[in-house]
Amino acid sequence: MRELLKDQDEWLNELEAMKQRSHHYMVLDTRDIKKEDLRRLELSINILSVCHTLAIANAMLRNLGVSKEFDFSIMLETMNAVLNAKSLTDDRLEKYHQFIKEYSRIKNGLELIDMNVGDICIDSDIDLLMIGFNLEEVEKIYNWSSEKIGIEHYFDIQEEYKDGKISFKNFIAETKQILTAILANPLNNH
Repeated sequence: MRELLKDQDEWLNELEAMKQRSHHYMVLDTRDIKKEDLRRLELSINILSVCHTLAIANAMLRNLGVSKEFDFSIMLETMNAVLNAKSLTDDRLEKYHQFIKEYSRIKNGLELIDMNVGDICIDSDIDLLMIGFNLEEVEKIYNWSSEKIGIEHYFDIQEEYKDGKISFKNFIAETKQILTAILANPLNNH
């Protein structure tokens, strides 16, 4: 029992230390949040981190007198879709992936200024949710992937799209084909 109290004391001390640095942390009691809702919340926070980075970049551009700003409104639509268990329509999905392509370029430029930007990337689960897979299917895709056919193939196709080697239409068609095959044949993938 004494060890438990010691752990609680340590935890309270750490909590107090976190309060002193409260602008760096957010504490959320997740005990009553369902697993699927919690995952949606995590993905939404990931999206907010990306939006925050771009808001800082926009402020920097304004301060430099540059009139161009990064439009990340599609990410706010994406966050809404994630929170409401929806996917994007085809035209919004294309805009989302154009944003992903642009964000990769922006992120590389921002890393020259601040190395911490490299830690802010868009969770690939968001991509799969926006294409039309649900959280349960996304989890299965990761669990059932193998060397023969797997999520790595999606990343390869995504890079081809980002590099302009394939069209958006082919990117989505190939992605759906591979990921649907993983879901259809889980035992054959191991």
